[in-house]
Amino acid sequence: MIMKLKRAVLYISVIFLPFLIASCTSPPNLPITQGHLTGTNMSTTTMKPTATVTIINDSFTPENVTIHVGQAVKWVWNDNSYTHNVTFPNGVASPDKINGTWTLLFKKPGIYHYKDTLHFKVFGTVTVLSSN
Repeated sequence: MIMKLKRAVLYISVIFLPFLIASCTSPPNLPITQGHLTGTNMSTTTMKPTATVTIINDSFTPENVTIHVGQAVKWVWNDNSYTHNVTFPNGVASPDKINGTWTLLFKKPGIYHYKDTLHFKVFGTVTVLSSN
């Protein structure tokens, strides 16, 4: 009887565990465009960023920024010791860099979480508000 119960719990776990894990993850925020419509990075000369995030001392500073739809955020690498990146859950990502900049235009409102996939403690958020 106990063996049947253990087997039933095991089967239920195997069947429902993937659904449980999927329900705990947040869906990717898709309304981000990288650079121009062609997918290339925007340069600071074609679009002035509204917010700037500096990557220094193994962190994003500031960690959270707020902008409006149609505005851009520029990340500036200033941590010459380590390679970093900016990666969003939907796959939009900067190149791995030690220095330089990367600018991203946000076209839809939302809260966009990002992280440095090379350093698990380095993360941030861009909050995009509707245009007034």
